[in-house]
Amino acid sequence: MQSPEVLQAALLHDVGKTAVAASLWMRVLMVLLERLVPGWLERVGQEGGDGWRRHVLAYQRHAEIGAELAAQAGSSPLTVSLIRRHHHQPGPSSKDHLLAMLQEADASH
Repeated sequence: MQSPEVLQAALLHDVGKTAVAASLWMRVLMVLLERLVPGWLERVGQEGGDGWRRHVLAYQRHAEIGAELAAQAGSSPLTVSLIRRHHHQPGPSSKDHLLAMLQEADASH
């Protein structure tokens, strides 16, 4: 049985992407660029700015933004942590098996 925190994190982990209302084509482009040109989005996002660069920055920070939104909505500290770390590599922590479960669920959608 899955923990309620993993299920909540699975539902909410990408909510931070709503911080800047990027169009569908912009989100698709960012996913493709992330895969095809590793590191480019990170460099562009660090520059900040307006327009499309805001979208890049929000895309890069969506885990942190989503964790903050979940915390404000009353999510448990574990759920908030899972959302914040959903792109991190699981480590030796006893709770990182939950992070691995979240990542597996995210990869299979």
